[in-house]
Amino acid sequence: MTQATATTARRENLALIFQELFTAIVRLRSNRQSIPNAESFRQHIRDAVKKAANAPGITLIEDLPDLRQEVGSHAVVVLPFVSGGGIKNKLLEAAAMGKAIVCTPRVMSGLKGDPPLVQAKTPAEWTAAIVDIWNNDARRRQLGTASRAWVLEHHTWTAAARDAIAGLEASRTERAAW
Repeated sequence: MTQATATTARRENLALIFQELFTAIVRLRSNRQSIPNAESFRQHIRDAVKKAANAPGITLIEDLPDLRQEVGSHAVVVLPFVSGGGIKNKLLEAAAMGKAIVCTPRVMSGLKGDPPLVQAKTPAEWTAAIVDIWNNDARRRQLGTASRAWVLEHHTWTAAARDAIAGLEASRTERAAW
Protein backbone atom coordinates (compact mmCIF):
# COMPACT_ATOMS: atom_id res chain seq x y z
CA MET A 1 0.00 0.00 0.00
CA THR A 2 1.42 3.39 -0.97
CA GLN A 3 1.60 6.34 1.43
CA ALA A 4 -1.17 8.13 -0.51
CA THR A 5 -3.41 5.05 -0.42
CA ALA A 6 -2.78 4.57 3.31
CA THR A 7 -3.58 8.23 4.00
CA THR A 8 -6.79 8.02 1.96
CA ALA A 9 -7.79 4.81 3.76
CA ARG A 10 -7.19 6.45 7.16
CA ARG A 11 -9.25 9.46 6.16
CA GLU A 12 -12.13 7.32 4.92
CA ASN A 13 -11.91 5.14 8.03
CA LEU A 14 -11.98 8.15 10.33
CA ALA A 15 -14.87 9.69 8.43
CA LEU A 16 -16.88 6.47 8.79
CA ILE A 17 -16.00 6.14 12.48
CA PHE A 18 -16.93 9.75 13.10
CA GLN A 19 -20.20 9.26 11.24
CA GLU A 20 -21.01 6.24 13.42
CA LEU A 21 -20.06 8.12 16.58
CA PHE A 22 -22.07 11.20 15.68
CA THR A 23 -25.05 9.03 14.75
CA ALA A 24 -24.81 7.32 18.16
CA ILE A 25 -24.66 10.67 19.94
CA VAL A 26 -27.69 12.01 18.06
CA ARG A 27 -29.60 8.78 18.74
CA LEU A 28 -28.76 8.93 22.44
CA ARG A 29 -29.68 12.59 22.59
CA SER A 30 -33.06 12.01 20.95
CA ASN A 31 -33.75 9.08 23.30
CA ARG A 32 -32.63 10.99 26.37
CA GLN A 33 -36.02 10.49 28.02
CA SER A 34 -35.26 6.77 28.36
CA ILE A 35 -31.98 7.52 30.14
CA PRO A 36 -32.63 8.08 33.86
CA ASN A 37 -30.41 11.12 34.47
CA ALA A 38 -27.81 13.43 32.98
CA GLU A 39 -24.88 11.43 34.37
CA SER A 40 -26.17 8.26 32.71
CA PHE A 41 -26.49 10.18 29.45
CA ARG A 42 -22.90 11.47 29.75
CA GLN A 43 -21.70 7.93 30.50
CA HIS A 44 -23.43 6.62 27.37
CA ILE A 45 -21.68 9.34 25.33
CA ARG A 46 -18.30 8.53 26.94
CA ASP A 47 -18.79 4.84 26.14
CA ALA A 48 -19.62 5.64 22.48
CA VAL A 49 -16.49 7.81 22.21
CA LYS A 50 -14.27 5.15 23.79
CA LYS A 51 -15.69 2.50 21.48
CA ALA A 52 -14.92 4.65 18.43
CA ALA A 53 -11.43 5.39 19.80
CA ASN A 54 -10.56 1.68 19.64
CA ALA A 55 -10.53 1.82 15.84
CA PRO A 56 -7.20 1.75 13.96
CA GLY A 57 -5.71 5.21 13.47
CA ILE A 58 -7.81 6.83 16.23
CA THR A 59 -6.32 8.10 19.48
CA LEU A 60 -8.46 9.35 22.34
CA ILE A 61 -6.65 11.72 24.68
CA GLU A 62 -8.66 12.42 27.80
CA ASP A 63 -8.05 15.40 30.09
CA LEU A 64 -5.49 17.08 27.87
CA PRO A 65 -4.03 19.87 30.05
CA ASP A 66 -2.67 21.94 27.14
CA LEU A 67 -4.13 21.28 23.73
CA ARG A 68 -1.78 23.44 21.65
CA GLN A 69 0.77 20.78 20.75
CA GLU A 70 -1.85 18.12 20.01
CA VAL A 71 -4.10 20.44 17.99
CA GLY A 72 -1.09 21.88 16.18
CA SER A 73 -0.20 18.45 14.85
CA HIS A 74 -3.55 17.94 13.09
CA ALA A 75 -5.04 19.42 9.93
CA VAL A 76 -8.65 19.86 11.06
CA VAL A 77 -10.24 20.62 14.42
CA VAL A 78 -13.55 18.83 14.96
CA LEU A 79 -15.91 20.14 17.65
CA PRO A 80 -19.01 17.92 17.78
CA PHE A 81 -20.60 19.50 20.87
CA VAL A 82 -24.29 18.67 21.21
CA SER A 83 -24.91 20.29 24.59
CA GLY A 84 -23.79 23.22 26.68
CA GLY A 85 -23.98 26.92 26.13
CA GLY A 86 -21.69 29.87 25.91
CA ILE A 87 -18.50 30.38 24.01
CA LYS A 88 -16.32 27.29 23.67
CA ASN A 89 -12.74 28.03 24.68
CA LYS A 90 -11.52 25.07 22.61
CA LEU A 91 -12.93 26.78 19.52
CA LEU A 92 -11.25 30.09 20.33
CA GLU A 93 -7.93 28.35 20.99
CA ALA A 94 -8.11 26.39 17.73
CA ALA A 95 -9.02 29.54 15.78
CA ALA A 96 -6.14 31.45 17.38
CA MET A 97 -3.85 28.65 16.19
CA GLY A 98 -5.10 29.20 12.63
CA LYS A 99 -6.87 25.87 12.30
CA ALA A 100 -9.72 24.90 9.99
CA ILE A 101 -12.68 24.04 12.23
CA VAL A 102 -15.71 21.82 11.64
CA CYS A 103 -18.38 22.13 14.33
CA THR A 104 -22.01 21.74 15.30
CA PRO A 105 -24.28 24.79 15.28
CA ARG A 106 -24.23 24.55 19.12
CA VAL A 107 -20.57 25.55 19.10
CA MET A 108 -21.47 28.81 17.33
CA SER A 109 -23.49 30.04 20.32
CA GLY A 110 -22.29 33.38 21.67
CA LEU A 111 -19.71 34.08 18.98
CA LYS A 112 -19.24 37.56 17.59
CA GLY A 113 -18.76 38.55 13.98
CA ASP A 114 -19.02 36.04 11.18
CA PRO A 115 -16.83 33.09 12.19
CA PRO A 116 -15.28 31.21 9.26
CA LEU A 117 -16.26 27.80 10.58
CA VAL A 118 -17.71 24.87 8.69
CA GLN A 119 -20.94 23.74 10.33
CA ALA A 120 -22.18 20.17 10.13
CA LYS A 121 -25.43 18.74 11.46
CA THR A 122 -25.84 15.30 9.91
CA PRO A 123 -23.37 12.42 9.66
CA ALA A 124 -23.22 12.96 5.88
CA GLU A 125 -22.39 16.66 6.37
CA TRP A 126 -19.68 15.79 8.92
CA THR A 127 -18.11 13.25 6.62
CA ALA A 128 -18.21 15.55 3.59
CA ALA A 129 -16.81 18.54 5.51
CA ILE A 130 -13.95 16.67 7.15
CA VAL A 131 -12.89 14.82 4.02
CA ASP A 132 -13.18 17.99 1.90
CA ILE A 133 -10.92 19.98 4.23
CA TRP A 134 -8.43 17.12 4.56
CA ASN A 135 -8.20 16.77 0.79
CA ASN A 136 -8.04 20.48 -0.07
CA ASP A 137 -4.86 22.14 1.24
CA ALA A 138 -5.78 25.58 -0.14
CA ARG A 139 -9.23 25.54 1.49
CA ARG A 140 -7.74 24.31 4.78
CA ARG A 141 -5.16 27.13 4.78
CA GLN A 142 -7.80 29.71 3.82
CA LEU A 143 -10.13 28.60 6.64
CA GLY A 144 -7.25 28.57 9.14
CA THR A 145 -6.05 32.03 8.16
CA ALA A 146 -9.59 33.41 8.28
CA SER A 147 -10.21 31.74 11.68
CA ARG A 148 -7.15 33.38 13.18
CA ALA A 149 -8.05 36.81 11.76
CA TRP A 150 -11.63 36.44 13.03
CA VAL A 151 -10.64 35.47 16.58
CA LEU A 152 -8.07 38.27 16.78
CA GLU A 153 -10.68 40.81 15.72
CA HIS A 154 -13.61 39.62 17.83
CA HIS A 155 -12.43 37.49 20.77
CA THR A 156 -9.35 39.02 22.40
CA TRP A 157 -9.06 40.95 25.65
CA THR A 158 -8.75 44.09 23.53
CA ALA A 159 -11.99 43.27 21.70
CA ALA A 160 -13.74 42.55 25.03
CA ALA A 161 -12.52 45.89 26.42
CA ARG A 162 -13.67 47.67 23.25
CA ASP A 163 -17.15 46.12 23.64
CA ALA A 164 -17.28 47.05 27.34
CA ILE A 165 -16.30 50.65 26.61
CA ALA A 166 -18.89 50.87 23.83
CA GLY A 167 -21.55 49.56 26.23
CA LEU A 168 -20.58 52.06 28.91
CA GLU A 169 -20.58 54.92 26.38
CA ALA A 170 -24.02 53.90 25.12
CA SER A 171 -25.34 53.76 28.68
CA ARG A 172 -23.86 57.17 29.49
CA THR A 173 -25.37 58.69 26.33
CA GLU A 174 -28.76 57.16 27.16
CA ARG A 175 -28.66 58.52 30.72
CA ALA A 176 -27.69 61.98 29.46
CA ALA A 177 -30.78 61.98 27.27
CA TRP A 178 -33.07 61.57 30.33
